[in-house]
Amino acid sequence: MIASKHPDMVKHDEAVEQRGKVAGYRDMLLMRLDEAEVRLDDAARAHIEACSDGDVLRRWFKRVGEARTIRDVFGDA
Repeated sequence: MIASKHPDMVKHDEAVEQRGKVAGYRDMLLMRLDEAEVRLDDAARAHIEACSDGDVLRRWFKRVGEARTIRDVFGDA
């Protein structure tokens, strides 16, 4: 017999999975910025590290290819 998870555990698991995805997006963005030689000051790095919105992180990631500065990446966030 397979027991189903309690709804609270399902929500918890989904939240953990989402946090993991966001952390992955952050890591990929930071690697891409480094590869593109876009300089980051401490404030910009902190801004990226504080972002918990996967959509925003993906948007920034897409902008790196055409960016000269981190301001170009952040745009209107």
